[in-house]
Amino acid sequence: MNVTLPVSRTLRRRAVMGAAAATPFLLTRPASGAPRVGPQYQLASPLAAPLDAPAAEAQIVDMINALRAQRGLAPMQADERMAALARERSQDMMARGYFSHDIPGVGPAAQWALDALPDALETAENLGRSNEANGEVLPRLFDAWVASPGHARNLLRPEFNRVGIGLVEIPGPGDSTTKLVTQLFANSASR
Repeated sequence: MNVTLPVSRTLRRRAVMGAAAATPFLLTRPASGAPRVGPQYQLASPLAAPLDAPAAEAQIVDMINALRAQRGLAPMQADERMAALARERSQDMMARGYFSHDIPGVGPAAQWALDALPDALETAENLGRSNEANGEVLPRLFDAWVASPGHARNLLRPEFNRVGIGLVEIPGPGDSTTKLVTQLFANSASR
């Protein structure tokens, strides 16, 4: 299994909005004895049906809030407007074939989200991509986010009170599908 997570980014609404460049990195946890297919993919089980994206998005929100509860933090509220932005991000990355916190021709995605959410004081984004089988993809991606300090920081930032999740799935490689997930977080003045 391959899970790809770029370094997370957070932007705050203030005079200086600079952030270090995000360099994507690859986190790979192949199953023991599983055949490797190409340099970035591992064969996943054939899928009987596509992943139920709305249910998967809700499950990710539940996983985030369970983690926050374990750490004594308030839950984030699922925000449909932010979910629509997150889906747009995931669809754009799949359609244009990139995986980055920088949107080609636009700039930093966190700034794009901040501009689209006038009531947000700050925003952040986590990304994940995997070709794991449907029954395994969400726990594996979530474990990878929690294990990454930058991604975990976004998941556990006390100021973040809203979240939007956008998941898209496309065929390939082979009999598997690739799932791309965008998590958008916001510290929003409107609760």
